[in-house]
Amino acid sequence: MLEVRYAFADARTAQKSLRRIPTTTWVGWRDDWLRPPGMKVEILYFEGCPAYGTAEKTLKEVLADEDIEANVTLVAVNTDEEARTIRFPGSPTIRADGRDLFPVIECEDWQPGCRIYATPEGLKGSPTVEMLREALERSRDTYADGNP
Repeated sequence: MLEVRYAFADARTAQKSLRRIPTTTWVGWRDDWLRPPGMKVEILYFEGCPAYGTAEKTLKEVLADEDIEANVTLVAVNTDEEARTIRFPGSPTIRADGRDLFPVIECEDWQPGCRIYATPEGLKGSPTVEMLREALERSRDTYADGNP
């Protein structure tokens, strides 16, 4: 819930000032304007995934190289119910501001398991530095264009 506080010298000034604030001022406000600066990045994984550590290391390397401010969080997805709830396509999945950086086709049965990435070097358990760099760039461009 958003709480806005105003400081006025006296109650009469406050009443006059608040009456002048148009109601449209509040229309269209979104909670993402209020979050801490930086991109929210999540690495979704399941316990025992051999590739999520590599994905985390590569992601942090790209964020540092590109000087991208981000809050990175590891999110464990260990049950079928959790996987269905968050539509988990496999480990590791990297989401920036709630969007999968490497979108997949919708499926009927979401469950914990390994995810495979088609890299220039062949099939791998995590994306390459260049793949992450390009995906983060696309993500930032989409957000900047007003399509969060």
